[in-house]
Amino acid sequence: MSKLALVRFAIVACALGAILPFAPIAAPTAFAQDKPAAKGDRSEEPAAKAPAPKAGAQSPKGGEAKPAAQSDATQNGARRPALSRTAPAIERLREAIDQIDASLRAADIGDSTLVQHRGRLEPVRDELREIIGSLESRHADVETRLKQLGAAPEEGEPKEDPALTEERSRLEERRAVLDGALKQTRLLQLRADNLSVRITERRRELFTQQLLGRNASAADPAFWAQAVRATPDAWHGLVLVGQGWMDHLTANATQWNLVAAGVALLVFLISAGLFLRWFVRRDFQPKELGTRFAKSFFALKSLIRIGVTSPAIVLGALLILNAFGLLTERVGTIGLSLVAAVGIAAFGHGVAIGLFAPDEPDRRLLAVKDETARLVAGRLTWAARILGAVVLLNAVLQAIVAPVALTVATNVIFAVIIVALLSQFLFLLGHREALEDDVAGSGWLRSAGWLLAIGIIAALVTGYIGLAAFLAGRFLAALGLIGALYILLTFIDALFTEVLTASSPRGRAVAHFFGMRPRSVELLGTLLSAVIRLLLVLVVLMPLLGPWGIFAADFVGVLKDATFGFKIGDVTISLRTIVIAFAILMVGILATRALQSWLNATFLPRTTLDPSLQNSVSTIFGYVGVIAAISLALAQLGVDFQKITLVAGALSIGIGFGLQSVVSNFVSGLILLAERPIRVGDVIAVKGEEGRVRRIHVRATEIETGDRASVIIPNSELITQVVKNRTHTDSFARGAVQVGVAYDSDVAKVRDTLLDIARSHPHIVQTPGPTAFLTGFGESAINFELSWLVRNLGDSAGVKSDICFAILERFRAAGIVMPFPHRTIAIEGPADDDVDTADTTPRSGPEKPAPRRAAPKKPKAR
Repeated sequence: MSKLALVRFAIVACALGAILPFAPIAAPTAFAQDKPAAKGDRSEEPAAKAPAPKAGAQSPKGGEAKPAAQSDATQNGARRPALSRTAPAIERLREAIDQIDASLRAADIGDSTLVQHRGRLEPVRDELREIIGSLESRHADVETRLKQLGAAPEEGEPKEDPALTEERSRLEERRAVLDGALKQTRLLQLRADNLSVRITERRRELFTQQLLGRNASAADPAFWAQAVRATPDAWHGLVLVGQGWMDHLTANATQWNLVAAGVALLVFLISAGLFLRWFVRRDFQPKELGTRFAKSFFALKSLIRIGVTSPAIVLGALLILNAFGLLTERVGTIGLSLVAAVGIAAFGHGVAIGLFAPDEPDRRLLAVKDETARLVAGRLTWAARILGAVVLLNAVLQAIVAPVALTVATNVIFAVIIVALLSQFLFLLGHREALEDDVAGSGWLRSAGWLLAIGIIAALVTGYIGLAAFLAGRFLAALGLIGALYILLTFIDALFTEVLTASSPRGRAVAHFFGMRPRSVELLGTLLSAVIRLLLVLVVLMPLLGPWGIFAADFVGVLKDATFGFKIGDVTISLRTIVIAFAILMVGILATRALQSWLNATFLPRTTLDPSLQNSVSTIFGYVGVIAAISLALAQLGVDFQKITLVAGALSIGIGFGLQSVVSNFVSGLILLAERPIRVGDVIAVKGEEGRVRRIHVRATEIETGDRASVIIPNSELITQVVKNRTHTDSFARGAVQVGVAYDSDVAKVRDTLLDIARSHPHIVQTPGPTAFLTGFGESAINFELSWLVRNLGDSAGVKSDICFAILERFRAAGIVMPFPHRTIAIEGPADDDVDTADTTPRSGPEKPAPRRAAPKKPKAR
């Protein structure tokens, strides 16, 4: 067997040895705290098994629940009650709400009890939402059936079938029962919502009292004397916890049990060590080093390796000991606090290494120098370790029921150490800023840091120790979470902008795997990146803003309320209805476009309609489909057509008061956006202006001319006037140049030279290729015209200049003469011998003086 096979066998054996001891983990843990179960939990009291209220029974809050339990059975008694299952569930939820309401009236209620009530109330609110949705659906069904039956015949009208009368009576009775149950359930939902608000307000009040509670000053010697006197009591409590643990082991743990736990713990630690060694040595690295994606990848790898593995190992060891029954409740609580402390310390260290990489500058995510990176990483690591130690120490003091003075003293020591680290860091950073340029511009950061340090010191001196500890702890938590958020955001952004792009090999491979176009994969990646980053920001904001009164449970409650909806007037607004309406709109528009394409490509060409009529039919169908999709989306949002009619009426009144031009431009803009005769990026000429279309608004269109000026043209001008679109079908542009050669030139050679010049230019399209024509015979030259196509209209001027330069160079090298016109001018005088004849042919040299005309002779006197 090879060495690699032996290593693999050892890893598998260790993994099996680590998994097998966890078999009894499904049993209740020794340190699990029993929480009182809410009566609203459906698992303990199913709605189907709850007894229905007896006739004449009164509910705890009155007799308003009685109609919900009544039957809508008709006289023959063959029909089932309408609310046989819903009424007991409503009653059970009412009792749960009454219990929570009565508990909240206590004056000495604590935060843990409030959190427990919050946990009991949320399932009640969710179940109430489900019941309301079911009742509303059934109520709407009954209303629809009653509308189909119509009103009962009046006096004097023909009588209807008795079966219809009986059915109407049954439906009206059923509607009354459902309406009563729906009103009761909505009242319960209102009470539950009010209880949720009260719980949040009480928690905020308790937090404010705890935060702004004033103790003795940290500079008061009596305060420290009280803490010293409380130390023996804390030590005695810690000894009692240790003795209780030993007594538990002596009474419950056997020798084999201890041996098995030790073996399992050893196997787990060896397996974890092998995994860490493999993970560290594994060459997880991108191919392109030094890029933004590579740096963010290494930062994320360091964060996972350091910040996750250490607390995971401690938690695994704790679970192994608990699986074998070796932990008491208090020791288990302290063990969980140890996991949290190790997690805080490791997380801070992982963030520091991931962001600054003090020993690997090439993998550093933030562009700072080595000395600054070592300084920041070291201070951040030690601050995280101190925070973890304080968390563990406070948990131990709480478990041993230590005096409050020791907890307050611990917070003071923690705040003082954090202020000392922060002050030292700010001093060194300021000194380094005076010597180097890599930290220049950080003055506002140092000012904020000094303000924080001064605030903590002032809180300690004035006795607001809770506020000082809160500021110090929240400062460190914000640093760690924002650092981790920056690593994750950078990695996600770099992944979708550098790796999974349409031009990268990985992006094309992903597109090929899913059967999509690379551009589509890039677009979906951009949207997915935005969604993931938004969720990451929300996840970080929840623990950061939690202690300020915006608790995580409240935040989730707000999201739930937004999902299920809230009413504004008669319209219910919810994320669910918005998403469904948007989906209906998109599906409707896509289906309309698909059918429109089918009409244009398959159906209409086979008819006898002329092309213009085919285009009109297709366009009208597109308008009708879009209007239908918008109408269905508005109906899903709860906007009825009567409101749309009112808007249309108001619009018609506005048109009557002089908004014709506005409406004309508006409709023209819709036509431009729908038919797209002009698109963004097209080069158009209209009303003497020529330029490239930059934006198409609802009222006007903006074009940019060649001199970088913006021209705003109303949309109605683009619809009613003649518009020249140079790039309507494509961006190709035609270029041409005329050239004349001497009559004794080889015209075939001239033609071939011109074609060779055009074909050798990289921007000229070869299919269809350039052409050279002999266009005529001039006075002194044979005229040729060379024409070509370029792919981009913006390259026309540059290509024409290159062609002219090349023609001059190639013709001179080939001896092809481009003549210029020769003209002879004869000036007649009185006598032939008095007139000078001059050759006025233009020369390339300096100009010669014009020939002097002979003065006419005077006639002789007689």
